[in-house]
Amino acid sequence: MKIAKFNFTKLSVLLVCTGVLLTISCSKDNDGNKQDNEAQIEFKNDYFDVLEADFSDGALPTSNSENLQVIDIMGNSTVLAGGTNPITVKTSENATDVIVGVKGESGYYTLPTQSGNNMTSREAMAVFASIQMLLGEDIPDSFDLAFAAADDQGHVGEYKYLTVNLLDSGIGVLHVSLSWDQENDVDLHLIEPDGEEIYFGNRYSSTGGELDIDSNAACSIDGINNENIFYEDESEIDEGQYEVLVDLWSNCNIPDNTNYMVSAYYNGQLLQTSEGVNPTSATFTPDDESANSDPVSVMKFQLPNGATARGERPVRSEKLYKFNFKSETKTQRVLSPEKM
Repeated sequence: MKIAKFNFTKLSVLLVCTGVLLTISCSKDNDGNKQDNEAQIEFKNDYFDVLEADFSDGALPTSNSENLQVIDIMGNSTVLAGGTNPITVKTSENATDVIVGVKGESGYYTLPTQSGNNMTSREAMAVFASIQMLLGEDIPDSFDLAFAAADDQGHVGEYKYLTVNLLDSGIGVLHVSLSWDQENDVDLHLIEPDGEEIYFGNRYSSTGGELDIDSNAACSIDGINNENIFYEDESEIDEGQYEVLVDLWSNCNIPDNTNYMVSAYYNGQLLQTSEGVNPTSATFTPDDESANSDPVSVMKFQLPNGATARGERPVRSEKLYKFNFKSETKTQRVLSPEKM
């Protein structure tokens, strides 16, 4: 697999989606009531989507304040094109929003910050924005993400830019991707129609499915925070029901909750689910590790499920991108026992 590199610095973002200050069309994505406009669809395919955020078709707002800052950013360090990344951005207390876009490109997302009482007790006085990012299918090999903090008076802080470069790529007709935002051991499982389960204990199935990324195994932290199961084009993919499960195998002494996201694609299209939603996001608490609970079923889908048959459209190319960032809140981890 090829991988792409994101050079993260401390980032933060805000958007002002008001008719008074900006004559821009804003649409709430994924609210079930509004359809994505043409510009948003193009931006989602070419770059990324931010779930439950407002999209604006226009240039990034101009920075006009030195008092709004991004303090820290935490998230998954490695993400597949078409994959997900739960990102938490910590901002100065005066920020009410975060802006996320691409340097030099039209289109951006705005989402509100929230107080720390929805986060961990350790960060009770901080202000955060929770970004649920879904990378596009046609994402380029290199671009610069733009982040800025803003307030409800139209002030926008200085932008921080994150360069993204392709590191690796492969090919897969079906793939399921898991991302999470802490340095602990979260596992992805896929149960095939015949009952065979792909996971760290059975990485290759008889039909050609493969767990090709097993991150942070036994708390041996690699910083990838991503797991991926895929089927190459020549795989004999069975028809029937598939079930996706996620397991907090070991919390690796992390005191905070773990946000995770899962997506599933077939022939380059997000699969419709028979149970659950795709993509999906949720949270583990430290008490949810495997010693205390079972893996969580997050979605089920049927193949072919009305999806285009194999060979009728190009097989999607897997591109892997790496986010390298420094966090002031990271602490040293203690290794857990090896997986049995």
